[in-house]
Amino acid sequence: MDFFLGDQGGREWDIPAAAFRRRVVYLQVAVCWAWAAFDLQREMVERFTAGGPFRAIVAVAHTSGASLGTFGAGCAEPGRTGFWDQPTAVDQHVLLLEDLAEWPDAVGVEALALRFGARLDLTFGGPGERHLDRTGPNAGQFRPRW
Repeated sequence: MDFFLGDQGGREWDIPAAAFRRRVVYLQVAVCWAWAAFDLQREMVERFTAGGPFRAIVAVAHTSGASLGTFGAGCAEPGRTGFWDQPTAVDQHVLLLEDLAEWPDAVGVEALALRFGARLDLTFGGPGERHLDRTGPNAGQFRPRW
């Protein structure tokens, strides 16, 4: 199954005061859509008793020089001090995949989506946890902020 996020997955950010422009890919949005797609796949596998092996893929196009945005609470977001000094992606396109002998259950789907979020963050030079809240009552957990 394929999902194309279009403008919901990222966009160009302009900072007029700094005369700066950068593409920003939305990390939490990507994790949410991956989670939804993986869960829909889980429902289809259960309903139609499809057997493995399976391959889960998350791909992001046009990433060279791009940064991530929409992080968990407590992480620097685009437009805030320090954000523009963060590392950017080097590769033109990002392709992350994971081979699975069997499709995971609901708990495993959550873990799969969060692993992809961590790997996507690492690909963009992050610590692998910017999709998780850093501060607040949900520190260390994935709680999407829109």
